[in-house]
Amino acid sequence: MLLSIDPEKIREQLATPPAYTVTVGNLEIQTVKYEPVSAHVYSTATGLPIDMENARRRLVLLRQRLIATGVNPLPEAELERTIDETRGRS
Repeated sequence: MLLSIDPEKIREQLATPPAYTVTVGNLEIQTVKYEPVSAHVYSTATGLPIDMENARRRLVLLRQRLIATGVNPLPEAELERTIDETRGRS
């Protein structure tokens, strides 16, 4: 016996709706009870609160204006000393 597959006949059969539907009446479908897999996902996003970001931008702008006038900013150690004196610290 020779069996051959005719692709054209397959396309023709698949293009038309089936004449009947076969269903199984005696098949018991068993469901498996399982615990869903738990996935712990952690992420971190860092950023400044909006008021701190606005303050940072303002300080950068003020520093740029100071430098543009030709005045050099204080070195870090001297700036900290000045801030401490202003706050009443020794």
